[in-house]
Amino acid sequence: MAIDVVLPRLNSYEKLILKGHEEGVAAVTVTPNQKYVISVSNETLKVWNLDNGEVKATFKGHYERVNAVFVTSDSQYAISASDDRTVKVWDIEKEKEKTTLRGHNGWVMAVTATADGKYVISASYDGTIRVWDLEKGENISCFTGDNSFWTCDVLPDLSQGGELIIAGDTLGKMHFLHFDKPD
Repeated sequence: MAIDVVLPRLNSYEKLILKGHEEGVAAVTVTPNQKYVISVSNETLKVWNLDNGEVKATFKGHYERVNAVFVTSDSQYAISASDDRTVKVWDIEKEKEKTTLRGHNGWVMAVTATADGKYVISASYDGTIRVWDLEKGENISCFTGDNSFWTCDVLPDLSQGGELIIAGDTLGKMHFLHFDKPD
């Protein structure tokens, strides 16, 4: 005997359109406090106020395409990864660049941060995963793979303390890297 399943009809509609970039939007993220959405197009990041749809800030500083954006858990910093081989940290409330993280020798494809917001992790086409001290703006650890990296994420490594960095490379491999935070 066949049973028919009737799914409820969802009320889906477009609620808002934000216009402000001159070209296509490559990445978006919402701040954890849900006050802002950040969009990326070419070398520019825009911070949009979700209450009124207006642009709070426009961040310009990269000189090549931005590939990814991430916001720290306290919603204070937006972090961008670019083809210009840098990672930039932007102070959302002060509406200005905090620092530029330099050290990659290829496009920076992805960026994330630890849950406490103290460390930034970047993945690059140069075959490295770098860990940065956000406050000091220093590269404190580097893993070199045998191929380019396209993506990364991080979570607490509960079995050993520290952090577990997960990175995907262009050969289809996932790398799991343990990182001990400095004391």
